[in-house]
Amino acid sequence: MPEPPRGAWLDVGCSVGRTTFELAARTGDLALGVDLSFAALRTARRVATEGRARYPARKGGILYDRRDVAVDHPARARVDFWLCDATALALPDAAFAGVTSLNVLDCVPSPLGHLLELGRVIAPGAPALIATPFDWATSATAVENWIGGHTQRAPHGGSSVAELRRLLSAGNDAGLGSGLAITAERTDVPWHVFVHDRATMVYQAHVVAAHRQ
Repeated sequence: MPEPPRGAWLDVGCSVGRTTFELAARTGDLALGVDLSFAALRTARRVATEGRARYPARKGGILYDRRDVAVDHPARARVDFWLCDATALALPDAAFAGVTSLNVLDCVPSPLGHLLELGRVIAPGAPALIATPFDWATSATAVENWIGGHTQRAPHGGSSVAELRRLLSAGNDAGLGSGLAITAERTDVPWHVFVHDRATMVYQAHVVAAHRQ
């Protein structure tokens, strides 16, 4: 993004809150994290209120280590965490100075609905940061709702990257109506996901910085 974030931000799909804490620290303002995982939110809340994280770390097979570590983040007092649906945010219009959606778009039943909600909850001119590896799976999203990735006869050969660009075009040519337009992007940002002591999955995430028109 061209400038450091300012004002209250929303972190959609926050998991255990790492991005939420960082947003609060960098803006000096409030940051709200929302997710549908109660277990992840419970961990995030414990870090915010107690300064500790307790979680099981997988060693391999069905073996786990119980971890209990101190996390004294300087922005603990400026975060909050809510249980909330990323495609139906129980929040007012134009309520936030910015929004993040990191590796959420391919994990919801309605990716288009998610984009609409991201645009709805931020003020005009506000930034949005969206990242996704386009790791589509029918267990999360019906094929007909994927953004690309399901037929090579579609425009751009079915490329999810090209289709997201079309949906977030400055003139809203795709008719989505989210109000979001891409200002910058990278198509190959590494994302490392810990599996167990001997395995880590590596994705290449497509990251776009957009703004609310």
